[in-house]
Amino acid sequence: EAVRYVFAHPRIDKSKIVLMGHSEGAIILPIICREVKKAGLTDIFGCIFYAGFGETLEKALELQRETILADVQMEKGVKGFILRSAVTEDKLVKQYESLMKKVHAEGDPDFISMQCGLVKQPAKWWREHMAYDVE
Repeated sequence: EAVRYVFAHPRIDKSKIVLMGHSEGAIILPIICREVKKAGLTDIFGCIFYAGFGETLEKALELQRETILADVQMEKGVKGFILRSAVTEDKLVKQYESLMKKVHAEGDPDFISMQCGLVKQPAKWWREHMAYDVE
């Protein structure tokens, strides 16, 4: 709707419209451009991708687990001892597998419950982003 508004505005040069997407916005920016073209609007002049994924979500989560483990290993003293006891590769992998099991549960739920039911996560978002292929 925002793109339609900009294209309809009389004081905007339709041949010089540039879109910017940040994070998830950068991920969906190509989809927006495709939809603009399908709608028969003037082509977008340019796109700015700010902090979008360079990897699949699965790979990004794997790198995140590796970074967490490396940070825990570098922590010193009592804090480091406690963290190394609580945060292990096995526990992080099991947490990820549990999340994916909930996300892909029978019936494709819209939301999943996390942290003892105190937090709701949009399961559909996870499924869509896990299906996104950066190639």
